[in-house]
Amino acid sequence: MDMLVDTAQLRLVLSTWLAENLPSESWQWLSQQVQAVEHSASDRTLFTTFSLITRRVGKADLCLNAAQFATAQTLCPGWEPQRWSVDQAARSWLLLHLPQADELQVKHRIEQLFTTSGLQELIALHQTLPLLPYPDRYRFWADEGVRSHMKGVFDAIVLRNAYPTQHFDQDAWNQMVLKTLFVESELQPIYGFDGRRNAQLARMAIDYVHERWAAKRRITPELWRLVAPYIDDLMLVDLKAGLAMDDLVQREAIGLCCVESQLPAAIALLAPYPGLVTRVAAIDWGDICARRSVVMSADPIAV
Repeated sequence: MDMLVDTAQLRLVLSTWLAENLPSESWQWLSQQVQAVEHSASDRTLFTTFSLITRRVGKADLCLNAAQFATAQTLCPGWEPQRWSVDQAARSWLLLHLPQADELQVKHRIEQLFTTSGLQELIALHQTLPLLPYPDRYRFWADEGVRSHMKGVFDAIVLRNAYPTQHFDQDAWNQMVLKTLFVESELQPIYGFDGRRNAQLARMAIDYVHERWAAKRRITPELWRLVAPYIDDLMLVDLKAGLAMDDLVQREAIGLCCVESQLPAAIALLAPYPGLVTRVAAIDWGDICARRSVVMSADPIAV
C-alpha cells in the first residue's frame, strides 16, 4: 500500500538542521538551489545541483541533539539522520522539493538520478526512499539496492532504513536478510527486524548454517535471532551442536535463542551449561552484534 509522509514537516526539520550545521555561504547556496528546483521544470538545474552538493556543502557529520532525533523518529519511525552527513541531508532536502503535480515526471526525474549517480549520490537516494511521497513508486530501485555489489549502497537500503520493512513483501524481505548473512553484514541495524521474522526465513537460515558448517566456515551469531520463534525438533539438533562448540559468542547467541523461544525443549538444552545461562541473562542481541566481528575473524571451525 502506498504511503504518504508529512513532506512539509520533513522539509521544515531538514532545513532547520541544515541551517544549523552549514556555514552561511553553503546554506545560502543550497537554499537558492532548492528554491530553483522547486519552481523550475528544468532537469538540468536538478541534476547539476544534486551533483554539486558535496562540493558545496562538504561531508561533515550532521549534528543533532536528542530532541531533534526524537522528532525524526516521530516523523518517520526508523529514520536515523544523526548518522547522516550534511551532504546526505542536503540531497534528501532537495528531493523533497521536487514538484509532485505530475506523477510521471517526478518518477522519471528520480529514476534518472538513480541511473546517472555515483556511489555517494546513490547512498543518499536510497537513504531518502522512505521519506519520499508515494515511496512505493520506487520499489524497483530499492530492489536494485539490495542486489547491488556496492556495500555502501546495500547498507544504505538495508541498514537503518525503514523502507524494506514497510514496503517489501515476505519473499523480498527474506532474500534481503539472506544476502545480509552472505555479505556478513550486521542484522541488528535492520529496522523492524524482529517483527518481520517468519518460519520460512528461519528454515532458510538453518539451511545456511548446514552449508557453512559443512564447509567448516563460521556463521554470524546473530543468525540465531532468526530462529528463536520457530524452533522445531530438527533445529534442536543444530542448537545442541552449536552449544558444544568452542565459541563463546556463538554459544551465548544460541542461549539467547533458546531463552527467547520459551520452548521447554530448547531451554532444557542449556541445563549442562549453568555458567552460560548466567551470562545469557545479562546480555541481549545488541551485545551479540557488537561482538560478532570476533567470531567472524576467527579460524575455521571444527565440526
